[in-house]
This record gives sequence, C-alpha cells and structure tokens, in this order.
Amino acid sequence: MEKTPQQGQQYNGRAVLTAIEASNRSGLSHNYIWQLLHSGRVEGVKVGRDWLVYEDSLLTFLAQPRTPGRKGPRKKREVRQSAQGERILLSTAEAHEVSGYRQDHLLRLLSAGRIEGEKTGRTWLIYEDSLLTYKRRKHPSTTS
Repeated sequence: MEKTPQQGQQYNGRAVLTAIEASNRSGLSHNYIWQLLHSGRVEGVKVGRDWLVYEDSLLTFLAQPRTPGRKGPRKKREVRQSAQGERILLSTAEAHEVSGYRQDHLLRLLSAGRIEGEKTGRTWLIYEDSLLTYKRRKHPSTTS
C-alpha cells in the first residue's frame, strides 16, 4: 500500500486529492465531500484516518447538473400569544444571527434566567423580545 500522497500525486494509478483539497477545488464544503464519498456519488479511498478523493470522479460529479440548495429560513418562526401580545420564538441558531452571541452562550443565559425561552422536546427556543432587551441592557452603544 502506498503512503498518503501529497498534492498532485496518485493512488492506485489515479490522481487523488485529500478531502480538504477536493473541498477547496470544488467549492463544496468538507462535510459535503465526506457525504459524497460515503454515499458513493464520488469515488475515493480511505487511507488510515483520511479520505482521498479520485480527481476524475470529483470532476465527473461537478460536471453533472445539480439543483440549488434550500433557500430562506429552514422553518417558520414560532409565535406565542401572551398577556403582552404576540411573542416570537427563535431557535438558538436564529438567536445567534440576531444577537451575535454564540449558541452555547445563549443556552447559558437561558439556564441562568437572564433571557426567557421555552424548551420544546430537546430544543430550546428563545423569546426574541427578551433577547433584544438583554442585549440593549448589556451593550447599549452597539444596538440601534
């Protein structure tokens, strides 16, 4: 068995790229390259812990027409009726986009009671008004 090839080398007589090189060259994410390898849509070989992508297989895949990915938000925002009126619930990912706080920090704020939210199954949802009020209180000069 050959050693892991460097850029521009071959494996089993075919030009190969590391998964990261394939990602950089194709513009596809590293995780998507990994999914393509595991689903068999792109040929490759696992050497040790690393995957090598056959360059010709990647180019064939890239030449195929593909449909665009999902556009817009993944799910509708949830709205709850309360005594104060309608309150919008955000996922932690949406709350991150709104506030700039990391998702783990948002969960700590929830558990400390500094912002309000609800738990639905295993997922935490954050009240948008509570998050914006907290952010204005903590960072008054950075909010509009």
